[in-house]
Amino acid sequence: MGIDNLWLPPGCKAGYLYGNGYDIYDLYDLGEFDQKGSVSTKWGTKEELLELGRRAEDAGIGLYWDAVLNHRAGADATERCAAVEVDQNVLTKPREIEAWLKYDFLGRGSKYSALKYRARHFSGVDYDAKANKSAIYKLEGKNWSESVDNEQGNDDYLICSNLDYSNPEVVEDVKNWGSWVVKEVPGLRGFRLDAVKHYSQTFTQQWVKHVKASCPDTDLFFVGEFWVNNTQKLVRFLSKMDPGFCLYDAPLLYNFSKISTALSAPPPLSSSKPRVTEHSHRVLRAISKLNGFVRSSQPETVDLSRVFENTLVEARPHNAVRQEHGIADSWSISEGTRTRYRLS
Repeated sequence: MGIDNLWLPPGCKAGYLYGNGYDIYDLYDLGEFDQKGSVSTKWGTKEELLELGRRAEDAGIGLYWDAVLNHRAGADATERCAAVEVDQNVLTKPREIEAWLKYDFLGRGSKYSALKYRARHFSGVDYDAKANKSAIYKLEGKNWSESVDNEQGNDDYLICSNLDYSNPEVVEDVKNWGSWVVKEVPGLRGFRLDAVKHYSQTFTQQWVKHVKASCPDTDLFFVGEFWVNNTQKLVRFLSKMDPGFCLYDAPLLYNFSKISTALSAPPPLSSSKPRVTEHSHRVLRAISKLNGFVRSSQPETVDLSRVFENTLVEARPHNAVRQEHGIADSWSISEGTRTRYRLS
């Protein structure tokens, strides 16, 4: 098939029954425990996952794990704690809120990890059950990480229960999970790290080093999702990472998007003889000012030789990955199951 590795969807237990895994609840539940309404994750059971790994390994195909390390979702209970409401500034004085921050993992217990997450393990939440209000709340005594993107001033907070990577218990637990999952899942050869611009880069670098050192017999690949149309930011991030760490080339995707827009000229007014109207000339001239890819007023003449301008593949080709889509609708590859793989 010409496939070396499969990028799997997030395989940890989600916070909600039909969650796809980006609403992550428990790192250590790969579809093994009765939690959040099901033993299985959306993608299948742990045994189906392990079977997929074994069969892929036999075929010489590796697996890339989609790791969601920024937050947790679907807490088991609320906890009272002090917090301030924020946007890019502090909006209120500290007050008591009731936040969904207790993660007991009752179905798993202490298997694989004994840590139960509490308010001290997080820096922010997006809901106060006491006031029945959605907002961004920064917990009292906590600070946002400084080693994150600054697109919104500080991009530490993204969604749900925001993990605090200044807490040593969190750092240790997530590091341990990284080496555990490599050893647990046959054929696992790498990771896609979700939303790396939103949590501590210092921790990310420590995590990569730890996982590589604890799994010396596996040549692991790491790619981060740092979604921003700014190559300089991507290069700065990479300059502080392991030399082999990669990022998706978001600016390249934006360039292709601009080209596709330039090629989308208005339809011809006559079915017998296509023609470019004055309106389409005006549209194309406007597009050319925006993106610089159109060489003339004709919709079909786009300068593809410039598609790599200001992209990561131009600046750091060995660290650039083009965004692709690989979707497994089920772990299972056993005969007679509902497995579908779509790679495009």
